[in-house]
Amino acid sequence: MRTVMQSNPLSVFSFYAIVVCITAASSSPVIQLLSLIGAVACNFGYNTAKKAVFSIVLFVLMAILNPLFNTSGATALFFINDFAITLEAVLYGVSASLSITAVIYWFFSFSRIMTGEKIIYLFGKLSPHIALLISSVIRFVPMFLRLYSQSRKAQICMGICKNDTVINKLKCEIRVLSVMITRCTENGIITADSMEARGYGNINRTCFSFYKLRLYDIIYIIIYVLLAIVTVFAIASGCISFEYYPTITVPKASPLMYASYICWAALVFLPTLTQAGKEIKWKYLLSRI
Repeated sequence: MRTVMQSNPLSVFSFYAIVVCITAASSSPVIQLLSLIGAVACNFGYNTAKKAVFSIVLFVLMAILNPLFNTSGATALFFINDFAITLEAVLYGVSASLSITAVIYWFFSFSRIMTGEKIIYLFGKLSPHIALLISSVIRFVPMFLRLYSQSRKAQICMGICKNDTVINKLKCEIRVLSVMITRCTENGIITADSMEARGYGNINRTCFSFYKLRLYDIIYIIIYVLLAIVTVFAIASGCISFEYYPTITVPKASPLMYASYICWAALVFLPTLTQAGKEIKWKYLLSRI
């Protein structure tokens, strides 16, 4: 049995869609924090340091900006020129930061797992143009960053870029940006010619795919849906909903609250658990040789 991320693209897409939608819809910091931890664990080992720095800066920035622009709330912590910084606004900013950071981390994992081939497999028959557009967008960002790094290193090695002053740094970045625009335009023309040669746009064109929906893929989807139903029901009933304005209202403890937290934790940590189980099994089999 394969791990969650090695299953059929339909199963993987279902997982990401459920997790991202619930994370964005919930106002519970427990749901948001569990989602963030699960997303970080899922991305562990893939440029973790860079992503951590980016997420920390983004988290702090959003948490600070909300109380500066939002004066709602009954509990004033302090005043800045007669501008009240309230506890409710600070906590709401932290909650929103948790949610957005978790969603961004899930999209980091999504862009790594869901390749263009898998996107075309999912949406190719439904809408080939949309599938091609989504796969191209997912491919463009890492390709652009890779080309930017190559162009900048080439400019530095040739002695064209000098970083001794701010003006020279700005000139270097403008020159690299000009090179990037030219390269991206050339790549777009080459891609369009290649697609035309391969029959894109032809009504009779078919797509080959070796993905098959197997029994364990269906089992995974059923598990996602069952775990999500408990969490969604708890959110809809309001038993895990936090209210921040005008005062902070914490939901009362109930069996449904604890059940939803357990089901949500099982859902977001399922990819990590299946991957860890596979590695443990692999090491055990190696030890038996």
